[in-house]
Amino acid sequence: ASADGCDGPSCGGGGGARTRGVIRITAKSRGVAYQAMVIIQMVKITSRATRELPEVLEFHMVLTGVKRHMEEQRLLDGKRVSEESYPAEFEQALRSSLQSELESVGLTFEAMAPQLTTVVSASYWIGERLYTPRVGLDTGLQIWRRMRLARGRVYMGSPLALLRQMAPQELDQVWRQLLETYMMILQEHGPDQTDCGAERARLETLFEARRPLRKQSEQQWNALVMAREERLQRSWGRWASQSQRRERADMEREERRQRRHALLERRSEHLEREWMRREERRQRRCALLAARLERQERISMAKAEREDRGQDHRGNALTEDLAELLIDRLLARWRRRGRGSTAQEGRKKARWQREAEIRRLQMEKLQARSREQQRQRQQASRWRFLRRTDLTMAE
Repeated sequence: ASADGCDGPSCGGGGGARTRGVIRITAKSRGVAYQAMVIIQMVKITSRATRELPEVLEFHMVLTGVKRHMEEQRLLDGKRVSEESYPAEFEQALRSSLQSELESVGLTFEAMAPQLTTVVSASYWIGERLYTPRVGLDTGLQIWRRMRLARGRVYMGSPLALLRQMAPQELDQVWRQLLETYMMILQEHGPDQTDCGAERARLETLFEARRPLRKQSEQQWNALVMAREERLQRSWGRWASQSQRRERADMEREERRQRRHALLERRSEHLEREWMRREERRQRRCALLAARLERQERISMAKAEREDRGQDHRGNALTEDLAELLIDRLLARWRRRGRGSTAQEGRKKARWQREAEIRRLQMEKLQARSREQQRQRQQASRWRFLRRTDLTMAE
């Protein structure tokens, strides 16, 4: 017998759209029969085989409705419930969905006679899937629970995806557990003509034949892990160097801030002391000026009293000859003061010229020092450029 997909309602020879989930079974003695099929998680549900294609299409509608209900209840991904309660809720939801869909199309459980087969992905170990014997609903769910427990939470995917979940030794242990459970199920529910020893030997041969591929996958996974570790170490080194640079920059900024703060404090203290000195000088000058004004006022008053009495500053009577003598002395004093002020102005001018010359020399010295420092920096930069390890002949 041969089985393939049915080409729509006119499967007998009229073409039409392909109907997924409907299997055509061809046998020389019995002719052509049809069967509906759907896979939900690791469970493959098939209806009874019949020659009536419309009836098989109804079976297919029931099975697709069951899968749709399971998807709506989010029981296909296993994320809505915990791992402990997932098998019980999955079985309950499958039974209730199958019963409701049968009632919606007016079929009975006996008319459809669904059978279950557990399909376990084992490509990593043997390169193919494991198919348990086709049994009824209750026994099929028990087998599904046993196979799921044996395989554990090892998700399907590429070899690298499996190695991301478990170590190679753990995966080999999972295979041994899965193989033992599968052989026990074959002994309990397989056909009478099933040779369990031959089947075990075949699976062991496939397992050994896939060993080089598993070793290659392990090497690829180890290379990926090492590359990832190297990337992590490089990123950690970059992060550490960046942290050190940031820390040094923060310390330098803090030192500069402290130096500026200390400089500002010293400057403020200097300004405060200078202001206090200036204030003291101003107060002394004010006191001296007040005393001088008071003394001049006393002298003026005494002079006015003497002039009123006709006496000089010594109390002598003021005569014409004495007045001329006093006037001559006063004029001589004014001439001396004029010559002294002129000499003082000359000395001030000479001092200003000396100070200007000193400032000019200091400025020339600073400019020469700046030019020398700039020349040294250019020479050091050129020396570092010539000492580079990647220096070329053209450079």
